[in-house]
Amino acid sequence: MEQKQRRTCKRRAFAAAFPHTIPVLTGFLVLGIAYGVLMQQKGCGRKRRIACRR
Repeated sequence: MEQKQRRTCKRRAFAAAFPHTIPVLTGFLVLGIAYGVLMQQKGCGRKRRIACRR
């Protein structure tokens, strides 16, 4: 019974916290896409990923 209560408590906490993480997630997604476009323009494609890490 106590384990079920803990699971319910964790689920409620996650459900309460998740909407607050959406703006952060969106910001990182936009930054990642912008960085990917920039690197693609600089000539660092998916195949040359290791060589472009400087």
